[in-house]
Amino acid sequence: MRHLFPMSIATTASQTGCAAHDFDPKGKFIGKGGQGHVYKVTCRSCCGLFARKDITLDLNEEKENLERRVRHMKDEIQTLKTLHHPHVIRYVHSMLQPGTGSVSTLQIFTEFCDGGDVDTLINEGEYVFQSLRRRTLR
Repeated sequence: MRHLFPMSIATTASQTGCAAHDFDPKGKFIGKGGQGHVYKVTCRSCCGLFARKDITLDLNEEKENLERRVRHMKDEIQTLKTLHHPHVIRYVHSMLQPGTGSVSTLQIFTEFCDGGDVDTLINEGEYVFQSLRRRTLR
């Protein structure tokens, strides 16, 4: 499985103020997306809060589908690593956790944003309200 995610992608950490993150393996479930589950986790070294996205990979999955998913995940990691903007979550770290049998879990760590995701804000009307307020106050 390691050949799917070379070391340059799977174990690189960004500058976070913590020399080496030591993430608590337990986390509080905060959401589910198309690719996996998201947990709020703590770094035991710096006590910072982070989001961990767990994506399950099954080597018994159809080859074309597995290759497509791996390519998508590599692209997501590379994109997160290159984005540096105050309104985009910051990539921190990623690693491949071996599981049982043919199943492994890719974990992608990012900064934790307390306000929720864009879909939640739109569904709750917050984003629409802010946008409407800006246009009204011009």
